[in-house]
Amino acid sequence: MKIEDTPEASRRSDEIWELTDDAYETAQRLGDETKMAIWARAFEKTRKLALFYACSENHRVPRITAAGIDWAWRLVEHQTKRMLFMADLYVADNEFQADCKRFVGFLIKHHERKGANVFMPHWDLSRRLNWPEKKIQDVRDSLIAQQRIEIKPSSRGPNRPQYRLL
Repeated sequence: MKIEDTPEASRRSDEIWELTDDAYETAQRLGDETKMAIWARAFEKTRKLALFYACSENHRVPRITAAGIDWAWRLVEHQTKRMLFMADLYVADNEFQADCKRFVGFLIKHHERKGANVFMPHWDLSRRLNWPEKKIQDVRDSLIAQQRIEIKPSSRGPNRPQYRLL
């Protein structure tokens, strides 16, 4: 059985193809293989979900409609953006970048629990990271240079800084 598109669905499908293809080409120009892999299947997922939508609308004579394409695209676009966000958090090009992401990840979790303006004590971060002090200092210095974190001295002494995201 071949399931046809309505003319409006075909037009919307072409627009979505252009969007996903442009996003893929942008990732390709940047050399970002992770983003390329994520965007590569977005259009296919949209078509597949639109087909499910068509079958649920009319299982005897299914037809892909603009409403089905739009519904599928909203879902796929949301999921794709979520996957890109998660990839930015967890995919790293090297071990040091992975360490930086892990450091920032603990600060994000701390801010979600305690609030964005609450500094995380060094002892808490050190306990969670379970790294040697030198490694913490190297990662911290890099994140300060990148202006990703802010540091303030503790009232307990110079070796007990506190951290928060910028």
